[in-house]
Amino acid sequence: MSGAPDQLDLFGPQLGAAEPTAGAGVAPGRRGRDGSRRRGRRRAGIVPLTPIVGVGKFGWLRSPADGAGRLCETRCFAGPVGAEEATLIALDDGSTVFAPADGSLLWDRRDAAEACAFVGMAEPAVERFESFERRLDPHHVERERSRMWNVLVETVRRWSLPSRYALTAAAEDRDVVAGIGLVDEDPEIFAAAIAERVARGAQPFAAVLAELADDAGLGDGSLELAGLLDRTGWSAVLPDLERQLAELAPTRTADPGELA
Repeated sequence: MSGAPDQLDLFGPQLGAAEPTAGAGVAPGRRGRDGSRRRGRRRAGIVPLTPIVGVGKFGWLRSPADGAGRLCETRCFAGPVGAEEATLIALDDGSTVFAPADGSLLWDRRDAAEACAFVGMAEPAVERFESFERRLDPHHVERERSRMWNVLVETVRRWSLPSRYALTAAAEDRDVVAGIGLVDEDPEIFAAAIAERVARGAQPFAAVLAELADDAGLGDGSLELAGLLDRTGWSAVLPDLERQLAELAPTRTADPGELA
């Protein structure tokens, strides 16, 4: 990409172009009489995006330059101290978003009910205990919003296909670790890994093949991988999966460097 990136495009087509009214999930901007945005003190709910924000939190990922933003849930933070990267899930389409978590972007905090209501989605169900609460479905946003993620999970479950450790075990011609079955081995994590590859620029079906190769510990496109996919049933479903993924509308996700 040449030149300065279009900030509004980076944060998604629906967010930033027109600011919602107060009470709809985002506070109105402060503007002068000429309509320009006024500078002022930051609201108490707006903080720099750093690991201190926490995981499983809802809010608007915002550019400090113009306030453009995208409504997201934080999923994890990783990387060396001072150069962490945030993995977030966008509430508009359930896609994965990567962003620098070094304080160069802003996080406008929202509670789960308010954030989910803004996109017409039920808030995540939680199990409450005396001193803490636990999300019953850590992939609630993807399950509600991401067509690609649901296609992948449904394919693995419907055809009892191995992925992750189960595929590694199949490649090594050994039994899966006790307690982990082919379907019980969390296809949601497999789908999330593919979504991360797509967020980094891979095409969905190419991301599937690359993830299968990594799970198996074999070279992408190798004869060994082809034989393994034949034995485990993947080869039979890959053509239909490729068709389904090709029919999905492309999702524009932000590159970490572009968000800086």
